[in-house]
Amino acid sequence: MKPEQIWQAALGELQLQMTPAMFDTWLRGSRVLAHEEGLFVVGVASGYTKDWLERRLHATIARTLTGIVGRTVEVRFSVSGNDAPPAELLVGAKVFVPAAEVEMPETPSLNPRYNFDNFVVGAHNRMAHAAARAVSESPAGAYNPLFLHGGVGLGKTHLLQAIG
Repeated sequence: MKPEQIWQAALGELQLQMTPAMFDTWLRGSRVLAHEEGLFVVGVASGYTKDWLERRLHATIARTLTGIVGRTVEVRFSVSGNDAPPAELLVGAKVFVPAAEVEMPETPSLNPRYNFDNFVVGAHNRMAHAAARAVSESPAGAYNPLFLHGGVGLGKTHLLQAIG
């Protein structure tokens, strides 16, 4: 068998031994750069891939090649750079497409009816009204941060819109 055929057979066996994601990440696109008696030099796309394969899959790849060839084989990895065949497009792969940029209005979307002049002050909301006024007059000063808590219809939204 030719070295390329041996490597393709090894890739087929390795593909069965690992997850598709792992195979696609580390071995797809690799190829035999050189072959001498008992030595395979495998070209990979990057130095990171080379280091990863040497640390994590070297023994598995050597064992697989040894099984195919029928004798002990040494494997070395080399960065083949742009000489590698182009990556295949994955059918059905999710592609990130940035969302269209949304134009934000220049003015804030505040309801003009919610202001301090038409807020009804009562015994239950007097403190909140005073705190909201203090924040609107001196934003970085008093009551920073301002936290409003209360039941429905007590004026929380009205006060926050009035501050705005």
